[in-house]
Amino acid sequence: MFRTIALLERKHGVDVGHSYLHDKACREFIGEISWCFLQDLKKNFERKPFYCSILFDGSTDKTLSEKEIVSIKIIDQEGKPTTKLLGIAEPTSGRAESIYEALKVKAEEVSLFLTKSCVAMAADGASVNFGSQSGVMVRMKEDMPWMLQFHCVAHRLELAIKDAFKDTYFIKVSAIVKLI
Repeated sequence: MFRTIALLERKHGVDVGHSYLHDKACREFIGEISWCFLQDLKKNFERKPFYCSILFDGSTDKTLSEKEIVSIKIIDQEGKPTTKLLGIAEPTSGRAESIYEALKVKAEEVSLFLTKSCVAMAADGASVNFGSQSGVMVRMKEDMPWMLQFHCVAHRLELAIKDAFKDTYFIKVSAIVKLI
């Protein structure tokens, strides 16, 4: 796929050369770009005071292993709120304690120490996240009693739209889009 995109850019007049038109080069480029993004993100963490909100959502990949995409909302160096991808956490299971540990590990990998900077969390309304006895949010509150918890607004909007369009052609269109 990388080679196809590079050759398309050549048709647009971009000089892409000949040395880097293979998957290994693509992997190296992605690694270097992600390293640069990570360094910029770490610079934000060094600012004092630094506050963030952590957002996460789970899914399973084609091997049925659990993945959590983790993002943070921060105030950037220009004073604007912005959302940055922190990475993909890989809990050992879909249980709350495993997700909680994976989130902490992912944050620490990039030198973000949640207990010093996190002021809010958002996730979908799944019981694994918001369970009143042992959900991920309950576990986070034990470490950070000041933390605010939110249901993801985008997820709530998605559920509201699905409910509003129930028994209409929207359901068929949504299914087709998912297949694509």
